[in-house]
Amino acid sequence: MKRVVILGLGSSGKTTLGLRLGQITGLRVVELDKIYWRPGLVETPHEEWIKMQHALAADNGWILDGDLGPGDAVEVRLQTADTVIFLDFSLVRCAWRALWRSRERADFWLWLLRYRKHSRPFLMRANCSTRTPGKIAYSKYACSSQPAFWQTLPSISQHSNSKHHGNIPYTTNWVCVPM
Repeated sequence: MKRVVILGLGSSGKTTLGLRLGQITGLRVVELDKIYWRPGLVETPHEEWIKMQHALAADNGWILDGDLGPGDAVEVRLQTADTVIFLDFSLVRCAWRALWRSRERADFWLWLLRYRKHSRPFLMRANCSTRTPGKIAYSKYACSSQPAFWQTLPSISQHSNSKHHGNIPYTTNWVCVPM
């Protein structure tokens, strides 16, 4: 586990998980929100964002946390990741956390409401299409705050090409963390 992408609904805990995982692994953590959003919450132009991600992904070890909505180019990160963590928490939980955390713009709330129908299926397809067939692992953990999740992280990177999860063979990790 040297190139980790953390995805999920807004306010699902991507940055918190990334920082904790960075402490455990010693990998550099990059909060993509801080790079992508310019002053005044202006999006980075698409082509420029793709180039920036290629530069970030060129390093040997990293944790990239962020799910930036419709303007994102997540495929760039997925192509180079060896581990993808998808925080699949409920809309209610994430909306509550967003209300508690800070004020958000209307477009954030629209993205949050549409996430399960639009963004989530897109991410699942993107992860499949950027990888060689048979390279997805799908594992379920109760909650990233539970000790059982943290205890399994070291074993995630130990999976080999011959391992299977159910009937799905994998060589790259796709970890889904549902509520």
